[in-house]
Amino acid sequence: MNLNKNESLLVKSESEVVVLTTHRIRYQDDKELISIMLKQVSGIEVKYTSHPILIILAIISGITGVVSLGNLADHLSVLLLITAGVLIALFFSSRKHVITISSASSRLIFHTKGMGKQAVENFVDKVEAAIAEL
Repeated sequence: MNLNKNESLLVKSESEVVVLTTHRIRYQDDKELISIMLKQVSGIEVKYTSHPILIILAIISGITGVVSLGNLADHLSVLLLITAGVLIALFFSSRKHVITISSASSRLIFHTKGMGKQAVENFVDKVEAAIAEL
């Protein structure tokens, strides 16, 4: 990334995918490049994303497995209970902590993999401080 005149680097991610400067925030990976000028930032959101359908399917599978313990073949009941366990594991492994930075025309969404809670808060604080300096 080339810095513009009077622009300086404030912080970048370990993988250098996300870069915050005094004038913009930029996300760049192999598939896309998104750059938002700090003057245009309208909001920052930090949240978890997940696939709740996996928990719903796990509950249905688990209940069906428990109810059918006496009625169906035992191996089918065990298979349903194992499926419920796998679905629960998939749900928790699919949860991702993401930061969304919005402007009027675009949204920058990136995962915070490897960043602790404090590092995420520090990043948001730096973005807000850079905006306040404008």
